[in-house]
Amino acid sequence: MSWTSHFNSAIIAGKMSYELDIKKEKNYLYIRASGNRTRDGIASMAREVIESCHKYQIYEVLVDLRDLKGPMGIFDSLWIVTKEFPKLTDLKAIKKAAVMNAKERKERSGFFEQIAIKRGYNIRFFDELTPAIEWLKSGKPVTSTV
Repeated sequence: MSWTSHFNSAIIAGKMSYELDIKKEKNYLYIRASGNRTRDGIASMAREVIESCHKYQIYEVLVDLRDLKGPMGIFDSLWIVTKEFPKLTDLKAIKKAAVMNAKERKERSGFFEQIAIKRGYNIRFFDELTPAIEWLKSGKPVTSTV
């Protein structure tokens, strides 16, 4: 797989938190994250996703978090959506964001999705790649699956 660009910029608390690999597909960006799952890291990733959307002028994105290690609590999810997302004024420029997460994180992903949608963010979580891509390419509105 040929990656378009690579972010290796998130140094949080003196150590590397995550890396992003970005691939430009025909109608969306595919962004694969690896490293540590942290509250600050997820907030920083959101900023880099927005920058990538502007760079490639593509505003539908598939963010694959399955390679991130470690848990993130419910209060961290709430903090990201209610405190960090509002700081990202361009976040709502993203038309649709499909986020891939591991099946064992489904409950936490559902909570994050619900609070994000209620605040107007166009985000859906999936645990399988094919339905995520199909939804991203579809004209279906952003609604929760939970």
